[in-house]
Amino acid sequence: DLYRSFILKSICNQIKNNNASIRAVSFETLDKIAQNYYCWLDDYISLIYNLTIRTIEKDKDLVILQAIELWTTIANEEFEMNMDEYQALNEGRYFLSYSRQYILKASSYLPELLLNSIKTKNKEECIEEWNCCNAAGACLNIMSQASPREIIYSVISFIDKNISHNGLQINIESITLAFIAIFDGIGSKVLYSYVKKMLVYWLLYMEKTSSDLYDILSLTVGKISHSFPCMIRHFIDRIIQTLLINLTNKQITYNPCWCLNEILQPFGREGIVDWCFEAIASVVLKKILFRAYNNKITNELFEIISSLIINSSIRNEAYIYVVLPYLLSNLNMSFSSNEYTKLLDTRETQSYLCRIIGCAIQKYGKKINPIFMEKIIDTLSQITFDLDNTSDYFLEEEVLACIGAVIQANKIKSLFKIKKWIDFLIKCIEHTENNEINSLAIGVMGDLCRTIKKEIKPFVEKIIDVMVSKLKKNSTDKKIKPAIITCIGDIALTHEFSSKYFNIIVESFKKIIISQQLFYLEKDNESLEINLKIKEAVLEGITGAIQGFQDCSDYLIKKNLFEKLKWISDYIYDTICKDRLFIIVKTSIGLIGDLSLSSYQIKQVFQKECWIFQLLNESKNNTEDKIKIIGIWAFDSIYN
Repeated sequence: DLYRSFILKSICNQIKNNNASIRAVSFETLDKIAQNYYCWLDDYISLIYNLTIRTIEKDKDLVILQAIELWTTIANEEFEMNMDEYQALNEGRYFLSYSRQYILKASSYLPELLLNSIKTKNKEECIEEWNCCNAAGACLNIMSQASPREIIYSVISFIDKNISHNGLQINIESITLAFIAIFDGIGSKVLYSYVKKMLVYWLLYMEKTSSDLYDILSLTVGKISHSFPCMIRHFIDRIIQTLLINLTNKQITYNPCWCLNEILQPFGREGIVDWCFEAIASVVLKKILFRAYNNKITNELFEIISSLIINSSIRNEAYIYVVLPYLLSNLNMSFSSNEYTKLLDTRETQSYLCRIIGCAIQKYGKKINPIFMEKIIDTLSQITFDLDNTSDYFLEEEVLACIGAVIQANKIKSLFKIKKWIDFLIKCIEHTENNEINSLAIGVMGDLCRTIKKEIKPFVEKIIDVMVSKLKKNSTDKKIKPAIITCIGDIALTHEFSSKYFNIIVESFKKIIISQQLFYLEKDNESLEINLKIKEAVLEGITGAIQGFQDCSDYLIKKNLFEKLKWISDYIYDTICKDRLFIIVKTSIGLIGDLSLSSYQIKQVFQKECWIFQLLNESKNNTEDKIKIIGIWAFDSIYN
């Protein structure tokens, strides 16, 4: 205690040092102590609070920023403790730590200081940079989560006080920033009435304000649209009109683009923005194809086009059919012409164009003209060839998604193009370390094998070799193993293959189960979720292998594979005992029935197992119709 007291008091004494850098480092040190030793702050919190008040009122920005960061950390610790306490009470267990309510005790004056900091400093600081104004807003947000009633009341009082003054024109920016500070999280649940009250002011100033204030106001309207879309329904025409006017300017910022995208999410599906569909699409396409912006803005503009396409109605089909050839032409030019889009990052433009075309295929599928679809397929085949010698994860991801959309919408019959795509998919699976690319390529490979049966037959055994090899590698991330197992199961279900590959598949599943049992030692939530996905994938994969293997019953008798399949029964029993989730129970019962039908020897063993008899009898009386139906079928497969 003496050492602790000496250390903390020494740090606090340095906050009074004449050197601003030392004062800032002292607050930074207290920040680290609060993160790791929150429970020991009781004796010193009053001193820390008084030093913080003095710093925010009189000190330099460098020191103020660190002082605010300290209270953000304290608020975050208390919020996490409150959540842990709530979870512990729900689960009926004791909680090891509890909040000392420092934020509640500081709510009498500290929020007012932070709000005044927002009010006085936002005029002189850039909203994009991390500064005292932004730090104060972030601190208020976390404080409002830790002690909602007191902090939100303080902010609302600040807003009311500024609205009541005649100087609304001076204070509108501060009011908006204060509102944004507490809106995310709990604030959005209790500020419903204030949203309607303030929305009138914000729209008025959006229509006649400067660019800096417009950026903040559009961010606010976007947040409201995300949380309360019904609130802006009455003003939707005015909002879209002012956003479109802003998009026609030479210089545009991120927040208006984000705001427009947030509005399109809820209202696009309802057809409320159909009246301005062509105007939005034309303005945005002109911006992204003929002018350079930073990646963040360009990405949001392409997201707007994708959102328009996904949420489009029958009224907009004609426009999309007209624009698609133009977009495909630009995509082709980006690979063939060195002069294309000099002002833009070509790879990113190609990725975005692939995304838009993929969205259109997902939306309209077989409605797209077959001749035009062939051109899309030719373009994708050429892109996959060009990507063989490069490694661009962003472009590969969009190309894979686009190929997946084409596969689901059409049957590809050209062996040459199928081979190109398979080679590209194998390259993504074998030689790419990015897990998202791996997972997406495996999913597309499964779709390809499931959708195109006859034409892909020559490549099936090669694909299985690649998948099994990937599954056995120790370096393969456990997160993508469920996708690999599911893909192998899909292939096994839809294609004929030799007994050699039946053995390989069964043995690879057995090995993954052994490694999964070791994986049980990890008890964090992520590991448990992955473990559950692996269980489900293994059950479905074995089901696919059993159902898909031709003349399975004769083969089992001749080659005495029963001994090799005995472990499946033990695995099902172990899985059912540990997890009674709907999908696990349903798949397990289906697999029991399939195994019984595939081998009389297995059927005889299952007839003697008491746990199977009990499980199937329970399923026959289950309230879930799907489990009940499959339970009756499995019972008849074994006992009749």
